Amino acid sequence: MAGDQEQFQQLLTGLLNVDNKVRQQAENTYDQIASETKFQLLLANVVNKSASEDARAMAAVLLRRLLTTSFDEVFPTLPPDSQSQVRAQLLASVQQEEDSNMRKKLCDIIGELAHNMIDDEGNNKWPEFLQFLFESACSPTIPHKEVALTLFSLVPGVFGNQQQQHLGMIKAMLTSSLADSANPPVQALAVKATAAFILLHDNEPNIQRNFADLLTPFLQIIAASIEVGDDDALLKCLVDLAESCPKFLRPQVETILQLAIKALQDPNVGDSWKHLLLEVVVTLAETAPAMVRKAGAKYMNSLIPLMLNMMTDLEDEEDWSVSDEQAEEDNDSNSVVAESSLDRLACGLGGKTVLPHINATLSQMLQSDNWKCRHAALMAISAVGEGCHKQMEVMLPQIVEAVIGFLQDPHPRVRYAACNAIGQMATDFAPVFQKKFHESVVPGLLHVMDDGVNPRVQAHAGAALVNFSEVCPKNILTNYLPTIIAKLESILAAKFKELMECGTKLVLEQVVTTIASVADTAEEKFVEYYDRFIPCLMYIIENANSTELRLLRGKTIECVSLIGLAVGAEKFLTDAGKMMDLLLNAQTNQDDMADDDPQVSYLISAWARICKIMGKRFEPYLPLVMGPVLKTASLKPEVALLDNEDMSAVDGDDDWQFVSIGEQQNFGIRTAGLEEKATACQMLVCYARELKDGFADYTEQVVKLMVPMLKFYFHDGVRTAAAESLPFLLECAKIKGPQYLAEMWQYMCPELLKAIETEPESEVLSEHMYAMAKCIEVLGMGCLSNEQINELIRILDKSLKEHFERAVKRQEQRKDEDYDEVVEEQLLDEDDEDVYVLSKVADITHALFAAYGQLFFPYFDIILPHITKLLGSNRPWPDHQWGLCIFDDVIEYGGPACDKYTDHFLQAMLAFLSDKQGEVRQAAAYGCGVLGQFAGPAFAQVCAQAIPRLVQVIQDADSRNEVNLNPTENAIAAVTKILKYNASAVNVDEVIPLWLSWLPVWEDTDEAPHVYGYLCDLIDNNHPLVLGPNNANLPRLMVIFSEAFKREAVEKDAEVTKRMLNILQRKQTKQIRHWSSSSNIPRELGGSYVTHRIGQRLYETILEIKRRNKRRAYIISSTSEFTITMVEGPSFQDLFANLLSELKNKDKVAYVSGHFSPAHNVDDMFSFLWGLEEAHQLLTPRIIRAEKSETKAEKLRAEGNKCYQKKLLDKALELYNQSIVFAPHPEIKIEKCSNGKISTTSNERQEDVVSEGQSTSCCTNKEEGYKALALGYANRSAVLYELGQYEKCICDIDYALLHGYPTILHSKLAERKAKCLIALQRINEAKSLIETSLQALDALALDEEKIKSSRANLQSLSQLDKKFIDIHPNTKYKLLFSFENPSPPKLAKCNPTIPSLSRSVDLAFSSTQGRYLVANKDIKPGDVIAVEDAYSKVVHLDSSLHNHCTECLARCLTPLPCPICSKVIFCSAACRMQALASYHGTECDILTSLATLDIGKNSVLACRIISQTTFTQLKNVVPVYFTESAEKPPASLGFDGAGKYMSSDYRTIYHLVGNKQSRSVSDLFKRCAMAFVLVKLLEQSSRFFVDAAGVAFTPSVGDIVLVGSTLFIHMMNLPCNAHSVTEFRININNYQQSVTSEIGCGAYGVMSLTNHSCNPAAARFTFGATEVLKAVSSQTPLSGSVKFMFTALSSAYDWDRKVPRHGEAEQCGRRALALAAGEVLPCVAHQRVLPPPLDQFSPPCTETAETDAGAAGVAEAGVRGDACSQRGCCRCHGRGDATEVAGGAEPYKGEVPGGVQVATVPEGTDG
Repeated sequence: MAGDQEQFQQLLTGLLNVDNKVRQQAENTYDQIASETKFQLLLANVVNKSASEDARAMAAVLLRRLLTTSFDEVFPTLPPDSQSQVRAQLLASVQQEEDSNMRKKLCDIIGELAHNMIDDEGNNKWPEFLQFLFESACSPTIPHKEVALTLFSLVPGVFGNQQQQHLGMIKAMLTSSLADSANPPVQALAVKATAAFILLHDNEPNIQRNFADLLTPFLQIIAASIEVGDDDALLKCLVDLAESCPKFLRPQVETILQLAIKALQDPNVGDSWKHLLLEVVVTLAETAPAMVRKAGAKYMNSLIPLMLNMMTDLEDEEDWSVSDEQAEEDNDSNSVVAESSLDRLACGLGGKTVLPHINATLSQMLQSDNWKCRHAALMAISAVGEGCHKQMEVMLPQIVEAVIGFLQDPHPRVRYAACNAIGQMATDFAPVFQKKFHESVVPGLLHVMDDGVNPRVQAHAGAALVNFSEVCPKNILTNYLPTIIAKLESILAAKFKELMECGTKLVLEQVVTTIASVADTAEEKFVEYYDRFIPCLMYIIENANSTELRLLRGKTIECVSLIGLAVGAEKFLTDAGKMMDLLLNAQTNQDDMADDDPQVSYLISAWARICKIMGKRFEPYLPLVMGPVLKTASLKPEVALLDNEDMSAVDGDDDWQFVSIGEQQNFGIRTAGLEEKATACQMLVCYARELKDGFADYTEQVVKLMVPMLKFYFHDGVRTAAAESLPFLLECAKIKGPQYLAEMWQYMCPELLKAIETEPESEVLSEHMYAMAKCIEVLGMGCLSNEQINELIRILDKSLKEHFERAVKRQEQRKDEDYDEVVEEQLLDEDDEDVYVLSKVADITHALFAAYGQLFFPYFDIILPHITKLLGSNRPWPDHQWGLCIFDDVIEYGGPACDKYTDHFLQAMLAFLSDKQGEVRQAAAYGCGVLGQFAGPAFAQVCAQAIPRLVQVIQDADSRNEVNLNPTENAIAAVTKILKYNASAVNVDEVIPLWLSWLPVWEDTDEAPHVYGYLCDLIDNNHPLVLGPNNANLPRLMVIFSEAFKREAVEKDAEVTKRMLNILQRKQTKQIRHWSSSSNIPRELGGSYVTHRIGQRLYETILEIKRRNKRRAYIISSTSEFTITMVEGPSFQDLFANLLSELKNKDKVAYVSGHFSPAHNVDDMFSFLWGLEEAHQLLTPRIIRAEKSETKAEKLRAEGNKCYQKKLLDKALELYNQSIVFAPHPEIKIEKCSNGKISTTSNERQEDVVSEGQSTSCCTNKEEGYKALALGYANRSAVLYELGQYEKCICDIDYALLHGYPTILHSKLAERKAKCLIALQRINEAKSLIETSLQALDALALDEEKIKSSRANLQSLSQLDKKFIDIHPNTKYKLLFSFENPSPPKLAKCNPTIPSLSRSVDLAFSSTQGRYLVANKDIKPGDVIAVEDAYSKVVHLDSSLHNHCTECLARCLTPLPCPICSKVIFCSAACRMQALASYHGTECDILTSLATLDIGKNSVLACRIISQTTFTQLKNVVPVYFTESAEKPPASLGFDGAGKYMSSDYRTIYHLVGNKQSRSVSDLFKRCAMAFVLVKLLEQSSRFFVDAAGVAFTPSVGDIVLVGSTLFIHMMNLPCNAHSVTEFRININNYQQSVTSEIGCGAYGVMSLTNHSCNPAAARFTFGATEVLKAVSSQTPLSGSVKFMFTALSSAYDWDRKVPRHGEAEQCGRRALALAAGEVLPCVAHQRVLPPPLDQFSPPCTETAETDAGAAGVAEAGVRGDACSQRGCCRCHGRGDATEVAGGAEPYKGEVPGGVQVATVPEGTDG
């Protein structure tokens, strides 16, 4: 054993070694020793006086720890004799020990052992210890007394269950020791022992009273210790008593305050002592405020000035205000301690006690010349706002006025304090502060934010603005938004620059937070500022990667996500993908982040916000974000149990918090990471709530994490989040099936029940109970077993009992001697907490009733006495409210069976309808309603009794006040339910007029559907009392509906909403426009409304209907009566119908018809219509412009980015195209030169150069301010590069640079352009570009890494070899560009008089058939017969408009936009210049209106013809052409003076046959009306009626008639002669599914001469706007008198070779033709089968019905001579344009001689 001891002593020496390696080795050896052996060895060393002092001390510490942690392992295992020996040995040793330090350690060991010798029943199994204690206390030897007192303070409960009989002895021991003035150490130990004993009995007032006379010497000894100043442990004992036993100190409160004041005044008392004395005072103020107010109020006038004076103890630091670090408060400094103490004192004692003494001193301090006094005064205002809220609120105007002045104080720290005061008041007094003082506060703070010289002050002004804006009403903040945004934007830019240049970041961190706060409050109002901040913020997130910038990055992440929430998904989704990519990139480095890295919590919170924005679209990111979130949520806190001696090692470590658990023990928890854990748990709740079944795969893992955390007592937020998550997780798990759901719930339920029962915090308990209620609601009946329901009822029973007990306790407190009004406020707060818990009891019973209905009654009966007690007259009103709510559920879910509880609730419910408290009336009224709805006929009489009481509630004079609105509307709903469901004892007709007068309702959205549903029932049933005589009440009903919609009283998707909308629409269509017979109601078609007494509300209502239904809406307008007009977006058919209706109403139909007939001149007909007043009233369309939108452009570009990242190149290309079209564009000015050519602005000339392939430098920036356009081109260039379209890629790069592509990104474009040039073997250009770009790199504001990377990339390209670059075009989309712009074939020889025809064809004419084409020689299949460019053409106003050039109709995969509108595109700058110089300048304003009017493609083509020809030319030529048509023979019409029929000559179009003589009156009137509407648009455009110099003028009536009559002519001739323009759309995934699609139509003077057949000899092909006619199939060669007939075919495609034919001659023969086309020949009006082997059905004819919008001459015209045998072919069997003259015109029917039925008419047919 001696050897073991020697070795163990060496081990102890090793444990004390300063060498870490040696000490670690010794610790490892020590840990391996068995506990029993350790005990023996340590004890031997402790009692061995020959051992070294350090070794004995170490052994003593280790022995006490061993007894603390492993007592049961080491001591009870010893034989009883050995145990006795050990105890005796220890007592003897401590008595004999001479060294005081070792004696103290021996006391620690004995105290630990004595503590463990007391059993659970309080029996002390070490009686020798008690005897030793008394003997030592009575010993004359001072060390023995010290041992006794030390041991008693360590184990004050050592007497166990024998304490009562020893109380006298204990008191005597303490009294004598306290009185031992000759031995101060004994007195000091007596103070500690006394404090320990009183603290042990903190809840036993009898013992405290018994020992109260010890308090005087107790305090005297403490006062003496303060004077000596050598040990503050005694003062800390006083702090402990003030916290736990304040009532014990009550007799000496004045003494304590005097002691504090004296010490604070004494300069010789150390700061730490002053701090402890302040802690005593403020702790008493917190734990016994009423006692301090009553006993110590008179000392406040001395104490508070001393505290304010302490706050002036500040250091003069010259560089304080310019520091780039946050000001870290020294928590031990006088100023900080005093400020904190003042704050706590105010909160504890209240403003009535504290504020007068503060005011008395502050005024003088604010006027002091010493900046420290001004600073202290302002900081005091910040500190006391919360505690003195009520008293300060009335003084706010004076306070704010004073504080605002100090924002301009000469000293920066005073300005800082002023900002602090404003920020704190903005929080403490919100929102009153914001409403009253915004006019001075906002400008004041913005002024300080200009203080760039003092960054700390500047940043603090930003922080104050955060406080102000966080709780500022939106309508106030938005008034300042432009100013605030401008300021924040300028600061952000300046500080971002400083960061880049100097590395300073303090203000930048703050301004980012301020932006986030402002956006959070402004919400959708921030949308217009979004683009001004996001690029810079995203850049920070992407590049702020260094350690010192991690807080900045984290705050920026928070800022962007909050902005996203503010502006909403529609705006933010364009950037959400990029944001997530950046966050996920940060996440990949998260493993390297410390647990306390600020980025962690910011990242997790940002993910959750983005999840909320993206909704289900967030699901793909879940696998990436769940890992970090789960890791953080799973964080296990680090805890420690430390001796008092070990506490010094963590003293001052803010990451740890400790609580003393008696004797020598301190329990600590490391708080770092706890907030992050709580945040992560809350984010999991967010994911489950937002994603629902999308989160299902994570439910098991999250449930296993969350359920145990219901008892995570280290953090309330974690337990709250754990409870909140449970019902959402159950919702998520439903998709997994009932078995999975049941197992999950069985895992949750027991733990949730335990957590509810044991939860100590009322706020968290409420969340637990609410979670239980929601879980039951989710799962429904059967979710709880009988045992679980009984357990839950037991918990509810306990909770209700405690509710009543706490109420009794509060009543007792009101009888306390220290009770005052402030105590009453605190008791009321406790009442509120208790009521909140009661409300959760009601939530649980509600869920149980909803799930189980009557089956829950037996369980409910257990708690029924408590619920009945809640309704007692002696209970407070919240008890009445929740008691009624519970009985409401009994009625609602119990139905007629609730009768068994009538005695418990019925009379109380009726009586409480008259309660003065609104919440009680509301619950009672709701109960009456459910009685009517669910209780059945047995309660009919009760319902009848309730109605007069309900009426009294509703008709009370104050019933519509804000506080009474909910009770009133519940009463209205209750009457509604009684009338609807249980009215057998009620005179319904007597009540309904009264009921109707109470409407509308809007506040209670749960009850409003019942009210409006019943109203709909009554209207649907035409109830006379509701509709009134002759529907007189309809205006009133419309007002009711409008108010309901305006106030969002009903959900937009609710069934009742649909019913209300249907009623509005039905009444409109059937009755409303007949309500008024007056004709003098002013109306303006398409957008106006009539001012009237309810007009504005109705207008807003109809807009709401339109928003919800996405259909055209109507507005009801009235003077004294009503009529209907259109609100927005009427079609031509709507306008025309309105005109016809108006003419019928005025009986003017016959009068108007008399002016329209084939005999009337077109000028006369149009002139008459133009003079018709009703036409101007009802046929005037509204101009709707297709505006550019930078927001939409950026959104489209962002969506394109996503597709590009997924390599969906075709979709990305489409989205980038749209982005370019919508992006704002610089102006292009078009000028016509003297030579007739077109010139443009310099910018457009550059674009023209670009389009021709002459590139610009990648290092120039010639156009600023069109970033969206530049980015669109740049991003599109990336797609083009991947597709191998290098020329187009270069063009887009040059466009991007031309329009202001960000300079810092130029190097990226330079690399891409260089690669394209190399791929195209344009080596010299590539070399020059690379050299220029390398030189420009240094000037770019890029970080060093990016410059290095760009330089390396460019240098690698300088080898100018394809093999060094990645040029592998994506072949999946190789056909995209193959079909973009095929070139048409050429005519071998042209007809001399008709250049668009082949020389092999002549023009013929007959009086019966009109003009037609005849072959003058044999023509083989495949020969080209005609090639013609359209005189005028249009792209259909549908999706084709964004895919095809509006000038040449070519498919355009890389379009150029119109600089003005977002409606059209161009394939080249040349096309764009031509269109802008010709027709699009006029059309740009009206194209969207044309589309909205839905007036038909021929009308659009007519408008294009007129716009293209120009008014000046029309004025010159139309009179000439009109004369020609009257004088020249039909065969020569269209030929010019030189005898040529030119396709480019307008006369060929003007003279096309319109068949006017065959048209009916109604047809002529409608076509004239179309012309009228088009003229109205041209008149509003302001770009059509211009003179030769381009100057706009007001047209005369003659000018109008000229244009209108010409349009009228085209309204008649185009349906018979216009041709469709088609294209063959390749399906790149399945070629056989490719289709022919119509993209537009054109006016072709020559092609109109061909006619239609169902067995054609020629086929028409379209190449953009160029038409080609080819011979296709014939049994014999075409010659002689054979007339040409053709059908529309697509550009042929060779399926075997997988290439387009692009005009290759088709093989002759019907079989070859079919193969060439890939389709059977179409017949115009029916399907037709070709001969075998091609036994496929041809597609339906494209001409089955000519409508006003359709192309009557789509492409097929003419006959061969062999008539089609199929009856019903519209063209071949005489239907003519029957369907064309829709709107009442009679169809034309006629025959061509020889039995050949033609498509049009027999006379003068031009196709």
